[in-house]
This record gives sequence, structure tokens and C-alpha cells, in this order.
Amino acid sequence: MIIMTLWKVDKYYYNGNTPTYEVMPYNLRGHLICCWKWYGIKGLKWCYLSKKQAERKSKKYDKITVNIALNYGGRAEITHAVKEIAMRVKKGEMSIDDITEDTVSSSIYTAGQPDPDIIVRPSGEFRLSNFLPWQAAYSEFWFSDVLWPDFNEENVNEILYDYQKRNRRFGGV
Repeated sequence: MIIMTLWKVDKYYYNGNTPTYEVMPYNLRGHLICCWKWYGIKGLKWCYLSKKQAERKSKKYDKITVNIALNYGGRAEITHAVKEIAMRVKKGEMSIDDITEDTVSSSIYTAGQPDPDIIVRPSGEFRLSNFLPWQAAYSEFWFSDVLWPDFNEENVNEILYDYQKRNRRFGGV
């Protein structure tokens, strides 16, 4: 499965207390991932409410999951997961020997979602820039000089055509 981000937001604004937006439904399930600690109390509340509202408004949709990343950093995500696992060990809920790749996968922000099959990197950059390092372990990459806001149907078709030609081995030789 290829996870494409197609999210049309008609209204998105902060009215002082509650995030408000209306999503044009493309059968997308919304999920917000972000590093909470940099937002302060007001920002933390806003991020939390945004996450809950996006998940509530889109829970009936199941074709595509869209992750909206705000102040996201892959290293921060992995650090958060490690701390969460360490706390479970400290509380006696699990032992160190119980920790597996699945334990880490279930503790990251995208827990329960499939890893991306392909990651598109626009703007001519050839790096991940701390984006989904755990989830990208077996992802294919597609680089483009086109800026993300300028992507069009032809660009997406080019990505899909290129992806279809690839032989995915998931770490095998």
C-alpha cells in the first residue's frame, strides 16, 4: 500500500481556545503527530485538542491515513518511545528481555499504522531531515526538485510509475 497525503483543509485557524477546521472528506483518517514539549501549556492544549478533533472527525474514514506532523522530530519520537518503555520496565509491567522491535513500534507516534512504502522528498534535498527514521527503515525513497506545494497529478503519476518498477526486498538480498 502506498500512503499518499491528500488533505484539503478549507478552514484552519486558532480561535484562542479550540482548534477549528473542516476537512473535505476524501475517506481520510487524520492523525496528528508532534513533539508536545516545545509548545508550552497553551500550545500543548491546542495540539491535544487538534489531535482529538482530527481523530474524532475522521474515525469513520478508512481508506488512507494522513499523519499531520507539527514540530515533529524522529529522534524526539524515538526518545519518547524509549522513555515510555523504560517506565513500563520500572513499573514491573515488562522485563528488559521482553523489549523487541514490536515493543518500540507500538510506542512511537504512528503505532498501529503500517510503515510508509514510499517517502517522497521534494525540493531537491537528498536526506530524511529527521523524518520518520524508525518507520522509514524499509521504505523506498523518491527525490524531486519540485516543491511540495507545486506537486501536480503528473508528478504523482511519475512517483507511482517509478514505484511500480521497484523490487522491494525488505532487507533481503
